[in-house]
Amino acid sequence: MKELYISKLLAESLLLYTERNLIDKELNFGNTIKDLLAINETSAIPYEDYARFYEYTINASKDSLFGLHQGEKFNLAALGIVGQIIQVSPTIRVGIEKCCGHFNLISNVLQIEFQLKENHLLLVFKLHPEAKNKFPLATKHLVLSSMVFAYKELEFLTLYKTSPLEVKIDFESIKKKSFDRVFNTSVELESDVNQMKFRIEILEQKIVFSDYELLQVLENVACARFQSQYQSDNLSGVITSMIYSLLNPYIPSFELIADNLNMSPRNLQRKLKEEGTSYSKLVTEVKKKLAVDYLKKNLSIKEVSYLMGYSESGTFVSAFKKWYGKTPGHFKLLL
Repeated sequence: MKELYISKLLAESLLLYTERNLIDKELNFGNTIKDLLAINETSAIPYEDYARFYEYTINASKDSLFGLHQGEKFNLAALGIVGQIIQVSPTIRVGIEKCCGHFNLISNVLQIEFQLKENHLLLVFKLHPEAKNKFPLATKHLVLSSMVFAYKELEFLTLYKTSPLEVKIDFESIKKKSFDRVFNTSVELESDVNQMKFRIEILEQKIVFSDYELLQVLENVACARFQSQYQSDNLSGVITSMIYSLLNPYIPSFELIADNLNMSPRNLQRKLKEEGTSYSKLVTEVKKKLAVDYLKKNLSIKEVSYLMGYSESGTFVSAFKKWYGKTPGHFKLLL
């Protein structure tokens, strides 16, 4: 499995926030991180080093809501080229899609999913289980700061005051008023998910810094970096991760995946063949897993069909029966 990592820019942002806000300015561990950032020639550092420093600073600050307060201070510069891409996108919809598509440039510890329901947008923040188990304190504050940052940036990018319809966070119920203040809504704590729900109209809000030509340039740079970052990894795994990232809710086209990898569809098809697979096989495996995950959430067959990108429930039912030998309804009865 690929080593868990996080971008140097996020580590530098954490270091800067720590130096500016901690009463104890003598951070010996901080010097270690500075040394690591100085000698590391890549754009990322091991998540383990980041998490240990993060946990050290949280404990040193004696701030039980460190991630909440840190998220309020973040800005798009912490996301590097991904932040720049979001900022010059034409609308919030495009910005979110681009962010999800390029998020592996920031970290493989946190994944942001973009889901469209009937009348609302759902942003789901998912954590790598290994990171969550090994560094629970750092990881829960990481997702908390990320959620605050995402919410604040929606307002910054559009100059449009909005509040989430719903916020659920896997964080202990302490100082709930502080959460409600930051998110400007009543926050459900100790949830089993980390997600924010917004009115679907926010997707069409125009980003005030939009620049189409610059967006094209930045996308090309991001794709080149992505390809370089994963050139030694299993391509099938990379593409599977991208499929999940680009769901909206329809499966992204093969051409879109190739474009994000800065490769021609023919070349990508050849490389997948060398690995003994194809895009259609990878898509099928993703669909099979998604179908089970959605059904476990007690959604109706119609709702699952929509989320899976099927125009007719019958088509989904037939596909599910082919995959698992039973209908979705029968499967739900066995849960």
